[in-house]
Amino acid sequence: MSPRANGTHRPGAKYAPPPRAVYERLLAIGLQFGAESATDDAIGGNDRRHGAVDDVMAKAVVDGTVIAESDSTVVVEGNHYFPPDSIADWSLLTETDRTTVCPWKGTASYYSIAAPSGTLDNVAWTYHDPKDAASEIKDHVAFYPQVTVEA
Repeated sequence: MSPRANGTHRPGAKYAPPPRAVYERLLAIGLQFGAESATDDAIGGNDRRHGAVDDVMAKAVVDGTVIAESDSTVVVEGNHYFPPDSIADWSLLTETDRTTVCPWKGTASYYSIAAPSGTLDNVAWTYHDPKDAASEIKDHVAFYPQVTVEA
């Protein structure tokens, strides 16, 4: 018997692993094979998405300007989430009306950053009211690659 996607078996069926593109997409969204769901995986802590406090000094920099600096970022899905008190100058960040929804973290709100070279739109995000599985990143700020995170 071979497993079906829903966990049932079809007699006589042969198991074929998913195409590499499917595997890579699942890894990109943080879900590893063997997890029941993205939420169970995050709560269970058996993948890289589960937050871990990084005790290495991390710095978010754009155009030579330090935006945030902390030795207590929370790393989730490869992103350093900086505590709100680590933002060097909140006046450089302007909250926008952009939002996105993550099935296990909740609704993200975005910030644009006033950089010396110009405004970088929607390059930082936070979860003001995260789901329980992501409570450790409440109000922490993460950055897209336009902002260099040194860790």
